[in-house]
Amino acid sequence: MALPKIVTPKFFTTVPSTGEKISFRPFIVKEEKVLLLASESEDEEQMIVTIRDILNSCVVDENFNASKIPYFDFEYLFLHVRAKSVGEKIKLEYRHRGGVNYKDEKCDVVTPIEIDLESIKVNKEDAHTNKVMISNTLGVQMRYPTIEDMRKLAKTKDDLLLVSSCIEFAFDGDVIHETSGEQDSKEFLESLSSKQFEKIMEFFNTMPKLKHEISYKCVGCGQDDHVTLEGIADFF
Repeated sequence: MALPKIVTPKFFTTVPSTGEKISFRPFIVKEEKVLLLASESEDEEQMIVTIRDILNSCVVDENFNASKIPYFDFEYLFLHVRAKSVGEKIKLEYRHRGGVNYKDEKCDVVTPIEIDLESIKVNKEDAHTNKVMISNTLGVQMRYPTIEDMRKLAKTKDDLLLVSSCIEFAFDGDVIHETSGEQDSKEFLESLSSKQFEKIMEFFNTMPKLKHEISYKCVGCGQDDHVTLEGIADFF
């Protein structure tokens, strides 16, 4: 008689950018092994592709595509899949920056901290907008970077290429100027002044992020300290 088929449990979570509820399963041993190998390779692009493929396999909703969602959604969903696959609690270790506390006293004692992954949220700033005004009438409509945009960045290390790929269109008053591609958008960005470019970069600086604040007491000197975790890499 053949070995029985294992029925994997199904869980639900909400996509931060849309509020849509989706269902997913934990990753299986085979997928966990692939993830471990990608992590050990220290190849950023390989890690991105591996997480993308695992997320596409684990999210069971028919129309889901991990390559199309905003990057902060991607990080949030993978964190929840990981929590249900390996465990909701993770243990991290911290010590004072440079081995010196706020009183300028030497203390390099490591303090263990436990974090509940399911308590991690996407931080959204109220003033953030996808519509960026460059002048009184000229502006651009931006979209959030996806995992494929981050994959390109990992390969090229070209920040300007990432910014240009996220321009949906420009507008001047009521006139819409469609972009003909990344090169067209890149040339547009290169024609801006530094101050105008900073306005576009503010879109990226304020966009939703996977972020978690931690306050802890050092087990060595007893001083209260503070750590900000931002992005999926900080949680592993």
